[in-house]
Amino acid sequence: MLATCIGIGIITLPYLAATNGIVLSVILIVFGAFVSYFCAMLLVECAEKIGKSRYEDFAEHCWGIKMAKFAGLCNISTLLGGVISYIVFIKSLTP
Repeated sequence: MLATCIGIGIITLPYLAATNGIVLSVILIVFGAFVSYFCAMLLVECAEKIGKSRYEDFAEHCWGIKMAKFAGLCNISTLLGGVISYIVFIKSLTP
């Protein structure tokens, strides 16, 4: 999932700079980095407190088995969306 996010981010950086300008683009990138870091630290803290390391386990611990299944469905749909995005992007580059 990390590779998908990084790959899509690298593809969209030139578009971000073209539409928003360099200064605002840098501000948005730095803001996104801080938000990403904060969320990652929350996940690490949660993993340490409950002794689990998967999103589904977090959801089950906090909200029960139904939310664990929902978290799994969200993960699957996110990964599937990333794959579909790559397929569409690659197809648009090939003749």
